[in-house]
Amino acid sequence: MTLADRSRYKCTPGTLVALIALDVRKLAALDMAFHGERFILGEFGIGVAGSIVLCVLSLSAGFRSGTVWELLLGLALLWIGLNYVPLLVHAIDLARLGAARLEAADEIERPELIRGYTARQLWILLPFAVVIMDLVQRRRRL
Repeated sequence: MTLADRSRYKCTPGTLVALIALDVRKLAALDMAFHGERFILGEFGIGVAGSIVLCVLSLSAGFRSGTVWELLLGLALLWIGLNYVPLLVHAIDLARLGAARLEAADEIERPELIRGYTARQLWILLPFAVVIMDLVQRRRRL
């Protein structure tokens, strides 16, 4: 892929990628700015730990009973828990720096942008979607 090809896929305002992609750090910052740091750190922490605990319970029950739906539920809980990891990492970083409001300043001033993030949170339900988006975004920030 050439440099010209790469520029086509950048997340610039108005592109399809910009409309559907999730800026993981920005989502964590917005949640923290609106709901408070402690609440969001707790939510994301429970999202990671709770999903993984329930995953283990569901998978173990599925293996013992041979029930397919329990195995599928366990896998779904695993990918949801893994999708919460980047959100938790960003939330911890933003809380440590005290930068959540600063990071979300543009969106706070423009409510129409916040509405877009409400729908984009559904990416958490797709296997490894948030993890992949975060890895791509971290690579771009370097």
